[in-house]
Amino acid sequence: MGCLYAGLFVVIALAEHFLIPPGYFESNLGHPVGLGDYLTLAWFATSLALVAGALGSGFENEDDVRQAAYGFRERERREGTDDGDGSDDRR
Repeated sequence: MGCLYAGLFVVIALAEHFLIPPGYFESNLGHPVGLGDYLTLAWFATSLALVAGALGSGFENEDDVRQAAYGFRERERREGTDDGDGSDDRR
């Protein structure tokens, strides 16, 4: 679990380094930003993602996950809702 958290932390830290310009970050914080500010933001985002993922996985069941993951046509195919003539409607 710790390795996954550390990996997510590194990914988020790298992403924020490239996505958040220092000038914008400084204007929101009201002081010059340093490495500690970026690491604090990465730590917060990683922890928030971990908690949100844990809560989200507790509320989902297998059918809900399948419904979200597969498109309409895939669900139709899995449920076997064809017209019964044995033909393949894909063209």
